[in-house]
Amino acid sequence: MLLCDGCNTGWHLGCLTPPLAEVPAGSWVCPPCTALGRAAPEGPAPQRPEPAPVLFPNAATRRLDDEAVALDGRRVARVVRTGKGKSQLEQEVRGALRYKGALRRPEYFQVEWDNGSSESMRLAVAKRILVPLESAARVKRTGKK
Repeated sequence: MLLCDGCNTGWHLGCLTPPLAEVPAGSWVCPPCTALGRAAPEGPAPQRPEPAPVLFPNAATRRLDDEAVALDGRRVARVVRTGKGKSQLEQEVRGALRYKGALRRPEYFQVEWDNGSSESMRLAVAKRILVPLESAARVKRTGKK
């Protein structure tokens, strides 16, 4: 649906003559308003609101939410490559998952890497790079990898 900036009536894109394939950028005035000489209000067109988060998810989404909650605080590891060609180095970087909340899906986590950087991360990616629990426990006890 396309709303007229002159009279606020709704129009189907395909019902216009000629039909429109997509919503035009900026202000738009319907054919009746154009015929009456009405113009869109001055100033920038109002911004479209962001889509609302899903407040009442289905069962599959709730299972993903529960899975993400269970991973809060878990350690992750990733191999980072620096340089090019023969001088390329590989280094393992570790970090911790911080759960941001179900309404931040699909990027449930903020990862705080040990090198000081951080990034948002999806559940599927976090699950692939999880450090096994026994490995994380051994590092805590001995202080060694």
